[in-house]
Amino acid sequence: MKKLLLLSILLFIASLSMAQSFSIRGNVKDHNQCLHKPIIGAMVMLSKTNDNSLYVAKTDSLGNYYFDSTKIKANILYLVYVDAMGIRESCCAYGRSKNDTISTVGVNSSKVFNVDFEMENHMDYFGGPKILFAYKDKSINGTGNDIMFCELMQLFKDNPSLGIELDGHCSPDEHCINKKKLSLLRANACRDYLISQGIDLARLKTKGWGSSQPQYSSDAISKMKTKQEKEKAYQEDRRVDIRVLQLDFVPKGGYSHQDSLQIKKLKDFENSYKGVEQH
Repeated sequence: MKKLLLLSILLFIASLSMAQSFSIRGNVKDHNQCLHKPIIGAMVMLSKTNDNSLYVAKTDSLGNYYFDSTKIKANILYLVYVDAMGIRESCCAYGRSKNDTISTVGVNSSKVFNVDFEMENHMDYFGGPKILFAYKDKSINGTGNDIMFCELMQLFKDNPSLGIELDGHCSPDEHCINKKKLSLLRANACRDYLISQGIDLARLKTKGWGSSQPQYSSDAISKMKTKQEKEKAYQEDRRVDIRVLQLDFVPKGGYSHQDSLQIKKLKDFENSYKGVEQH
């Protein structure tokens, strides 16, 4: 009698397990709040921690992916992550996401797990030093900007199809001025310098953000103990950021970077020759 009861319980548990169905679905998109565009063709990896089995799903045209019940079993811990390193679009380059975990351990009913990913765009902002400015000033001279411009010119030289946006910013303490205008003037000053060095205008966009995107929150600054600390924080806001817009620039009726440099050399030579002639 006891054996029959035990067998009935085991059969009942087995029938419950057979009735359970698990699946994972989700979406992969760019983290940029303005774009939030789906990332197409990203590889979503699903790993079983008990035996290291690995399953792969590719995102569709909407950035969606899906693992059905044949991949997800009861009482197992899974790792889910995205590998988008093979994706190279105009102004976009991605890497690998952090691991997310899904567990079916102790889950007694069917369930669809939803796991979304927002990927960092490594081509979004140039990771070098910022172009910094003095208080209420739009001049690019000083504050170590020569090093930054050297790096930027090398970036253009190494990437002839590169197009960028120069994003100007102000600090919250730059009072009694039109901050949006000043931030744009700072971006334009950087653009004008790059043009003077032979960079095609069509590769350069500018934008002024005022003080809407500070490096430190007002809360964080208020907690700083010394005036020097606060000034250093504000200094980092008087800046121009460099954001990659495209990697597929083609001159349209203009000059290539090399042609522009050659023309500049010829003009410099002509000017110097005229100067000699006048003496």
